[in-house]
Amino acid sequence: MDVERAREIVEALPELHDLLIQEEKGRLLVRHANGMSCFAREACFWPFVFRVADARDRMRVNDIEIRLAM
Repeated sequence: MDVERAREIVEALPELHDLLIQEEKGRLLVRHANGMSCFAREACFWPFVFRVADARDRMRVNDIEIRLAM
């Protein structure tokens, strides 16, 4: 998981601005109000993003993902 891409995702969603993103041993560490989560792949990070952002409108997150891919 690329730490810079994770930071771009977090910056794109105001609901996630309180997360602290770090990289350790090739993995993404995310510190949040409920503790810490670790992700090795982006595919695992997205469900976390949906939960934390309480994303009811997945199209909004999909739009951000498409924009980041450009």
